[in-house]
Amino acid sequence: MNFKFISTMDTALWGGSELLWTEAAKVLVREGHKVSACVHGWSSRPKEIAELARCGVEIFERKPVSPNQLELMGRRFRLLPNRDLTTLAFDQWLSSGKTDLLCFSDGRVVSNPEWGEKCEKNRIRYVNLCQANSVGFWPPDSILPGKRKFLKSAERCFFVSQNNLGLCECQIGEKIPHAEVVRNPFGVPFDQQPSWRSAGEFELELACVGRLEPVSKGQDILFEVLSAEKWRKRSLRVSLFGSGCCAESLKDLCRFLGIENQVRFCGHVADVKKIWMDHDALVLPSRHEGLPIALVEAMLCHRAVIATDVAGNGEFINDGLTGFLADCPSSRSLDAAFERAWNSRKTLREIGLEAGRKIRQVLPPKPVEVFANRLLEIAGS
Repeated sequence: MNFKFISTMDTALWGGSELLWTEAAKVLVREGHKVSACVHGWSSRPKEIAELARCGVEIFERKPVSPNQLELMGRRFRLLPNRDLTTLAFDQWLSSGKTDLLCFSDGRVVSNPEWGEKCEKNRIRYVNLCQANSVGFWPPDSILPGKRKFLKSAERCFFVSQNNLGLCECQIGEKIPHAEVVRNPFGVPFDQQPSWRSAGEFELELACVGRLEPVSKGQDILFEVLSAEKWRKRSLRVSLFGSGCCAESLKDLCRFLGIENQVRFCGHVADVKKIWMDHDALVLPSRHEGLPIALVEAMLCHRAVIATDVAGNGEFINDGLTGFLADCPSSRSLDAAFERAWNSRKTLREIGLEAGRKIRQVLPPKPVEVFANRLLEIAGS
């Protein structure tokens, strides 16, 4: 079969939200299917895209296409409308070769409804994979009909959390009967055994894992909590793991709030298991999410999670049993969750063991294979 994937991501920060489709593409290639991927045309290819090419995925970079002389003349004399040159590149890719199924992968619900219309025009069946949602993505009336049509015309609408699906239905004011929840891959063994850190300088060591981008990950909320006098006096430290576009401004914020001794910036760590050798729990002060891979990996490593009740977090965290849930992404709510975690610090290992048991009840051991098989079923139906 012939599969096409299109990633709408247009930044050089290639995040966990791209893992599911890229790993599924590799599986389909290994099983003998033809796979093509349309990605943003970076000046320098991300290593993940280079790896896809090495595995046999045909890569089409969405760079602006120079219009021909006839189109230039038509534009000049206003006989033809101006068109987005990147869309021209998408048109070229879409019309190249046979397509049994196309998969849109998006950091939001829908990025470009016009591309769905082009699929319909070319009689190409497609599915949509939504990796995150937020009330901040609420569509204005001017584009709502296009988003509704895009979602209705898809063979399946995949979401990584039930909460994101429910929010999308509220945003468009309609049920999505052909929606499914799928899970992202993770970077730790499914059968990871419990292990705990030795006593150290701090009584409680927390890890905040995610890209350094407060608008979504909410590190500023965390810093505001830590700046309170009671947390300055307690034996607690938070280590930030990850990189991102706001690394320097977050370091400036730490200095501004005077919490440099309570916060460490540790950069990106490839081996996630090493993080949990030295930390007691995960903290996620996110403003919006899909289902954080960091949460899944922490729970698989038998760690409690302190997180805001956004997206899929509340679907996995039972407050006081598998972690601690802040009602909303605010410093007041996160402070209350921190307080409950601090008061339970002597039993965090037991809470972590329960977290590990809970995550294994609801998570498939091989989510990539599950997703790839669903694509095959839909393409062959």
